[in-house]
Amino acid sequence: MKAPNNHREKLRRVSGKNNHRPRPDRQRSFTRDIEHVAAETYLITRLAFTLLQYLG
Repeated sequence: MKAPNNHREKLRRVSGKNNHRPRPDRQRSFTRDIEHVAAETYLITRLAFTLLQYLG
């Protein structure tokens, strides 16, 4: 008979309880950077289309 793998059982128990762990600071910062870049890209694109309308 095979011995139970205690490490896997422990991981299974722990992962079930901590599904809503807070994100690490680095990941939060990266997400914030991506959101900032997306907002800037939107503004620049909108400005470019406005300028193109004026140029005809």
